[in-house]
Amino acid sequence: PMGLIDAFRAAFAPDVHARLVIKCVNGDFNPRGLALLRERASGYPIDVIDGYQPAQEMDDLVAACDAFVSLHRSGGLGVTMAEAMAAGKPVVATGWSGNTEFMNVANSFPIRYQLVELEQAIGPYQAGSVWAEPSVEHAAEMLKLLFDDRELGVQRGDLARRTLYEDFSAEHVGKLIGTRLQVIADRREAQRSMIEALTHPATEPPVPRAPEVPTMDLQSSIYGWPGRIAKRGVAFFLSYHTLFQRQINQQFASFMRELESVQNRHGERLDEHDRRLDGVTNELQQMRDDFAGALRAETVTRGERAYLPLFGDCESIIVLGVDGCELMQILLDSGASAVCVESDARLVARARARGIPIVNADALAFLASADERVDAIFSTLPLGMLGRTELADFLMNAQNRLRRGGCLVAETEEPDPDILVNLCFQAGFASARIAHSTVRRYALIAAMAPNDLPNHK
Repeated sequence: PMGLIDAFRAAFAPDVHARLVIKCVNGDFNPRGLALLRERASGYPIDVIDGYQPAQEMDDLVAACDAFVSLHRSGGLGVTMAEAMAAGKPVVATGWSGNTEFMNVANSFPIRYQLVELEQAIGPYQAGSVWAEPSVEHAAEMLKLLFDDRELGVQRGDLARRTLYEDFSAEHVGKLIGTRLQVIADRREAQRSMIEALTHPATEPPVPRAPEVPTMDLQSSIYGWPGRIAKRGVAFFLSYHTLFQRQINQQFASFMRELESVQNRHGERLDEHDRRLDGVTNELQQMRDDFAGALRAETVTRGERAYLPLFGDCESIIVLGVDGCELMQILLDSGASAVCVESDARLVARARARGIPIVNADALAFLASADERVDAIFSTLPLGMLGRTELADFLMNAQNRLRRGGCLVAETEEPDPDILVNLCFQAGFASARIAHSTVRRYALIAAMAPNDLPNHK
């Protein structure tokens, strides 16, 4: 709450018709902290209310406010923020903790922060824990923005209420749970099929036994002793031996032909096992892709869907990077004309298999070489990996590809706001700002013509 008071004091003079009401509890456990809080608030229209109130009174307090603010360091589930959003109130809150599940740049005002490691224990938070330190300066800017532009607050509040009732209702969450359970069930079924295919004993054809070769009988004859004498004579002269050898050769030749047939059948079975194994491998890969796609789609629902209002009236859009394909699919379904640009041929092939319009090219080179102008550009490229010159070229080329009133949304991690925003203005954009979309994810939002985006320098 100290940071909130500092933000309010930075945003408003004491005589401005704005009032801050701070609701807290358990002040009797920390009377010194409560006294310091009230001392910091003195001289400004700031009320500090300590104690527990009935639920109806809390609902009335939220209903009476113009905006709900939470500069928390660790907000838990963020229930109070969700309740305020469900009531249609614009929420200004630290872009960290559980509230990022339902808060985004389109339906609320996430505040920038820095992660800080605690050097000593503070209340239930042990030394070595990490929490967020919200930016007082950014919070002051958002409070002033809401005070100056009441209509913007009403619009964000309406989007907030819609988000809570459409994306976080029992029916919607039930569908998400059902989808996730189906993905898990399909994965387990694929695993069972794979195990059965690899461990089920195959029915092997019987291996023929070697033929039983008759012995050469020289001791008996149907003709009696003359026959025996004759047989021995024939054997002596090898005639009977030749006949016997011919029989053996014939039987062994037949046996070898049968062995060859069995070998061919075994080869066919091995080929069949290879095909089945390839099928299981492909099925597992498809399952991994589907599972990743389900997770990605859920991420879009929580994160990139926040950008949809920025693209609401856009008819033509360029998406840089295959990570933006899920958002692009939503735009295509809404009737927009969109194309994705990706340099990884393997990812391009997968996207084409899904029917997504995609170009296999370097994104930066594509922006620099194409002539047609579009309404919007959405980028998932790692801007942090670009040098300052490359970044300036990227912004200049993006500006050249946008029509008047067009919008650039470029996701990035840990941006330098001063550098990015200044480069945007140097490139010719009319407005630019850094927005916090999801946990540890930011977005550079730049427009070609004045709109409701504040300039942050």
